[in-house]
Amino acid sequence: MMVEIFQKISYIISYLFSNNINEIKLFKNNLSTKEITIVDIGSNQGFYYKKIIKNLKPKKATIYSVEPNKKLLKKQKLNKYNLIKLPFAISDTNKKQYFFERKSSSHSSLIDVNYLDKFKNDKYIKYFVECKTLIELFNDHNIKNVDVLKIDIEGFEEKIINDVQHILKFCNINFIKIEILFRNDKNKFDDNNWVKILKTLSKCNFYLIGMTNIKYEKNNLFFFDAVFQNKLFRA
Repeated sequence: MMVEIFQKISYIISYLFSNNINEIKLFKNNLSTKEITIVDIGSNQGFYYKKIIKNLKPKKATIYSVEPNKKLLKKQKLNKYNLIKLPFAISDTNKKQYFFERKSSSHSSLIDVNYLDKFKNDKYIKYFVECKTLIELFNDHNIKNVDVLKIDIEGFEEKIINDVQHILKFCNINFIKIEILFRNDKNKFDDNNWVKILKTLSKCNFYLIGMTNIKYEKNNLFFFDAVFQNKLFRA
């Protein structure tokens, strides 16, 4: 409950001040309210797709919610709309991998490094989870059109970004929101992930609209969420 309240307060502040892009306004100006499709990878408890649904109020909506933590996935509920819960992780392979479930669920991932020093002594649970590639997800569910693709997998984004260019051969994607983490596997500042993601999406004709949720640690950029739009759909 406290997390949800914090996110609502954060959204109100972002709405009132232009330090971040206003995603909801962007989506309202560019997406149809008749029917929308959201693919939420690393959905946690579904806060993100619920925020979009609540504000756009579409007549129809299909949400593919991908979350390997089954306890979090079980908590997700959405009245009226089509919520498809998918209990696996997205990776660069379809082999089972260790999943590191941390006390702070938003920091759980397939990577064993805890990027926040203040949580480095926190206990975690390690167990195997089913994994699929991004291409498999789209093929298995015959996804042909996506309004918003959100990717938040705690440092693994760079490993799966190449799949986007293959998916675009059979699927239309309007917006991509992706977390950019400025850390490497030794927990040192590293902008290689950002450079690769930016170059890959640029080649796929995606335009960087803006950034949100920008965070610093020890006076170094820690992470931010980047919002891209397909140039073919840009208003």
